[in-house]
Amino acid sequence: MELISPLLRVDFREFCVGNFVLRQINDIFTMAGVRLGRLSPNQIISGQRRTLVEEYYSTLNWHRQDDANRFLKVLGYAMAQSFSSDDAREKLKRLYERENLIVNGIDVSFKTDKPKTIKYSAVSAPVLTELKNKLLMLIRLQKG
Repeated sequence: MELISPLLRVDFREFCVGNFVLRQINDIFTMAGVRLGRLSPNQIISGQRRTLVEEYYSTLNWHRQDDANRFLKVLGYAMAQSFSSDDAREKLKRLYERENLIVNGIDVSFKTDKPKTIKYSAVSAPVLTELKNKLLMLIRLQKG
């Protein structure tokens, strides 16, 4: 299963095309530790910015958690761009939230649907023994 949806990848690529220059695209990917790759010769993409994003995408394995986390950093760095308008940031935030991602400032993360573990306080062995004996006494009284 892909951890980052194809829809998010396409929408984010198109956001980059419409809002960033080549240097900014390079910056957000390299700051997140994503390497630049090469596209296969039969993959034809129009436009330098679109091609550049796809070259970065080509080095990510969308099934690996490490790569997905790197991409989440890219998404956060895109939010942090000081030259972006509030409207652009809001558009990104809506895009991320549509994908069930959590946005906290420039931190973007996966929602964890894991149930919270219930913590029980530890009971000492002597207390357990005492409770057991009381329970046995109650059972005897009930039978008698």
